[in-house]
Amino acid sequence: MKFNVKNTNFDPKQTLFCGQCFRWSEQDGVFSGIVAGKRVAVAAVGDEIVIESEHTREFLENYFDLNTDYSAYIEKLS
Repeated sequence: MKFNVKNTNFDPKQTLFCGQCFRWSEQDGVFSGIVAGKRVAVAAVGDEIVIESEHTREFLENYFDLNTDYSAYIEKLS
């Protein structure tokens, strides 16, 4: 399954290479890893996140916390 999620605050590189996630790799801006036993590929394209996996959309939106609007947090902390 492949789907896009509009999100301007999710940076796969910062998120997946922050030191709290392990065994992710990057090739040409696509990040690949295993989540709950299934392969996941993630890429930021413009203001969207493109995800490909056997997991459901809902599972991965929750896993990556893509439905939280971090703009308000960023603005408040700036």
